[in-house]
Amino acid sequence: SPTVLTPALVPCLVGPCFQIVNPLTASGSLNTDALVSVAAEARGTIALGALLDLAGKQLTINISGNGDQEITLPISIDNAPISRELVINSINAQLTGAAAVLVDSKIVIRTTAKGPTVSVELKAVNGDDSAYPALGLDGSVGLKIEGAASYDNRAYSIPYTSFPSPK
Repeated sequence: SPTVLTPALVPCLVGPCFQIVNPLTASGSLNTDALVSVAAEARGTIALGALLDLAGKQLTINISGNGDQEITLPISIDNAPISRELVINSINAQLTGAAAVLVDSKIVIRTTAKGPTVSVELKAVNGDDSAYPALGLDGSVGLKIEGAASYDNRAYSIPYTSFPSPK
């Protein structure tokens, strides 16, 4: 009779390793030292050019239910386009509890705190005054995006600074 070979995929880690933490304890429960908290993030869907037609446009952002923060981008002479760096800096100067950053030329609004109790909610802005479409954030308006501290079948890009301290 033929021999049946059963393939087995062994877990493997590729890359630098600072510490290996077993996700389960000896008793089979979840290891609390292996949990990683992540921030809530609203991610833009389009790469931003160097200049954006956002002079005088607005965003309304609620961070973790702490009240709406109305952000108005700078007005320019003759409504000339403004740089994406000025947009990011203007948002950060007016926003508390979160920060706007560029990741692969796309805007990301990320809470400064981490875990399941933090959230980002982009609130609707009246018609032509909205900055959301030009930033690729219009699909996130009205959604409450929450942070996390446990695995729930979503993929996360976790920065090294969020990992537990090595023991």
